[in-house]
Amino acid sequence: MVKKSTSDKDFISQLRNRGGNNLNEGGSDSASAAKPVMKLNLPPSGPKISTDELYENEEKKEHDVKAPNANIDTYVNALSGADAVRKIPINLIEDSPYQPRLTYDPIGLDALGESLNASGQVEAITVRKKGDKYELLGGHRRTRAARNIGWGEIEARIVDCDDNQAEKIALLQNEARVDLSEYERAKVYQRAQERGFANTQTEIAKMFGCHQSTVSNCLKLLTLPQEIRIRLEDKPSLFGSKTAKVMLELLNEHPSELPLILEFIGRLENDAEASSLKQWFLGKIASRARRKKDKAIVTGKSGKTLFSTTVANGKIQITLGAGISVDEDTVQRWILAALRERVDQIEAN
Repeated sequence: MVKKSTSDKDFISQLRNRGGNNLNEGGSDSASAAKPVMKLNLPPSGPKISTDELYENEEKKEHDVKAPNANIDTYVNALSGADAVRKIPINLIEDSPYQPRLTYDPIGLDALGESLNASGQVEAITVRKKGDKYELLGGHRRTRAARNIGWGEIEARIVDCDDNQAEKIALLQNEARVDLSEYERAKVYQRAQERGFANTQTEIAKMFGCHQSTVSNCLKLLTLPQEIRIRLEDKPSLFGSKTAKVMLELLNEHPSELPLILEFIGRLENDAEASSLKQWFLGKIASRARRKKDKAIVTGKSGKTLFSTTVANGKIQITLGAGISVDEDTVQRWILAALRERVDQIEAN
């Protein structure tokens, strides 16, 4: 007969039954009160999780609770017209010039359109009147999704605001969206600082309802070389702040290796894993160093390089030194003559 194992709860219960009040916290017996009291706690339960996963989950929760940011409601609700929601024609709505989003995921827009069809519009978009049309301040994805599924009208709050207020609303509304990339968020934070809405990283974090570390990490993306930022302009979700940090560290140690970083970005565009950057980069550097060791140099009496040879993958490449002019046929005859002198040695091996 197989003996049934005792659960943690049963084991603790047995100990308490055997030990009486000595195992209970706060017993009333004076004798037992004088004795040390053993307090038993149940072991932690649930799936194991790594530190990285815990960090990522916390970051995700932070972004999730920011939709919408309380600062947005406070700011928008204080404007004239914010308390009224009515339907307006979609064909009269134009994008905001202050919109920080660089790209729209077509698959995400399709999913949002299906949600609008199934559940209706849960949250009104925010616009302001611009002549005979409306300028979109918040709700760019919802408006596009509604257009895609053929809606003619959409619910909107029409607020009365100037250009400065319109820009602030656009930044607040869009930064709060979970699917905005870290690079796009960085541009929002930078714009807020440039426009004087916030001066320090702490003030930026307060404005957008996030941690100062989030602001700092995102802004690192804007310190990357221009050649890299151009790639992010085309595809802002290509990589995030963690990869940017590794890039900056590698470029600090190897300042001339920007072309190698750009080569890796090309690999990212072909679905390589961003986490493999450092290993791949250092592997390339090491491989290059090994090839360099295989290079031999022939110098003249003055010390000037006449020839250099490189051995790789069973091939020997001979390169003339700078300013050296020798007929290639002549060099080939020299090589053949040298090899013929060693035929016996080669055959013996």
